[in-house]
Amino acid sequence: REHNIEEINDSRYIGFGGPNPTKGNHALVFAKSKVTVAPEGTVSNAATGAGLDTGESVTDLTYTSADTSIATVSSGTITGVAVGKTTITATGKINGKEYSDTCTVVVAAQG
Repeated sequence: REHNIEEINDSRYIGFGGPNPTKGNHALVFAKSKVTVAPEGTVSNAATGAGLDTGESVTDLTYTSADTSIATVSSGTITGVAVGKTTITATGKINGKEYSDTCTVVVAAQG
């Protein structure tokens, strides 16, 4: 079955079709598709599994920054390094199958 990810105010809402809409349709998604952070500031934006059945979980979850001179990431906490824009990718496994999602990070000076 297909699922769609609807974004409202940069927050993600996942919809699944069928009578039991969330079970068995897996996805890995960031809480927000875009975050803004100041240089040297931090923001939490963890990726989680969606559509998990009881007892299922995301394993081997890793985060990577496309440009660590702009922002770094550790366990879902994003740290601004310098003004700019980059992408954070989360990758994890659900029942041995790999899933991923991306988040746009804008590092902007405050004030």
